[in-house]
Amino acid sequence: HKKNFTMECPYCAEIIKIRAKICKHCGKELTA
Repeated sequence: HKKNFTMECPYCAEIIKIRAKICKHCGKELTA
């Protein structure tokens, strides 16, 4: 994955988009 566009979800450790507000894998709300 492109590192500058993705990050690891702190809750479920899945790869998600940096701009995501809610993790598509675990549904947790992310704070920027």
